[in-house]
Amino acid sequence: MSNDTKIIIKEIRYVARLTGNERGTHTEYKSGNSCQLLYKLSGEAIIRYGNKTVTETANCIRFLPGKGVFEQEPIYTADVLEKGESINVAFLTDSDVPREILVKRVQNPEAIKHLFEKLHRIWTRKNDGYFYQCVSVLYEIFAELEKQELNYLSPCGKDTLRPAIEYIDEHFLTESIPCEELAKRCQISHTYLTKLFQKRYGSSPNQYITRKKLQYAADLLATGEYSIATVAELSGFSSPYYFSRVFKRVFGVPPSAWK
Repeated sequence: MSNDTKIIIKEIRYVARLTGNERGTHTEYKSGNSCQLLYKLSGEAIIRYGNKTVTETANCIRFLPGKGVFEQEPIYTADVLEKGESINVAFLTDSDVPREILVKRVQNPEAIKHLFEKLHRIWTRKNDGYFYQCVSVLYEIFAELEKQELNYLSPCGKDTLRPAIEYIDEHFLTESIPCEELAKRCQISHTYLTKLFQKRYGSSPNQYITRKKLQYAADLLATGEYSIATVAELSGFSSPYYFSRVFKRVFGVPPSAWK
């Protein structure tokens, strides 16, 4: 997680040490109301969640969002390649979390394993104050994941991209914005910048900027007070011909037909 991301735990529903099914087993699960954070102690499985398929092995972390962020309760399936064990934590949060399954191999498995086992031990014994101790340990897990730069619960790199988005918002109408400048402001590589934009917004940085220009242009056109050439200029396009072509490709109608 990035330093600016705050995951606020409302409740821990359960902490369970699970023994996996036998090899070759296919099982279907409902995600339930809770977010789930699972540490794979051993074994191997193929997990399918929506349109995404991932393979998890020993020393992997899996995050699943709860059904609260969806209109319908998501279903995921597991195909066991090798029987194993895992520790699963189900928790509730109102924080902004990814809407997809995430599986990553941890960089320091001993530290993560120790924290998950500590969490499970406290939860199982349920001594006085156990709930607050469990919340504390779960926060320790989040902190360790952030330290290892795994960004499980950061919403698709939103905080990493914040300097780029702020710069775009300020300059997209008045100047050409090279991707190198955005990467520099985020202190990441150009390749990683593009990857985060694709994951967060489904487009490259240049496509994102073009969409912002087009939306601004659409708002100007809706007023009925500007010519197409003036709208193109005010929206930061180099020529009205290029503007008209891109506008029609994105919105399906030419600027002259926009209302």
